[in-house]
Amino acid sequence: MDGTGYTFPDVFAASWCGGPAAFEIQLTTTQLPNIVRREDFYAGLYVVQAFLVPKAALLDS
Repeated sequence: MDGTGYTFPDVFAASWCGGPAAFEIQLTTTQLPNIVRREDFYAGLYVVQAFLVPKAALLDS
């Protein structure tokens, strides 16, 4: 979110699997509070959210 109450996904699809979706491409680590804030934002708009992360990021956790 940019302080205005909006968040901007890397890719937004107005129609994906029956509804809108936001795709977040994370090449670096992202703080959990930022992920939760974005999840809450999109959930309030009934937008599916997907985070795409490098495989190494999953193995490091």
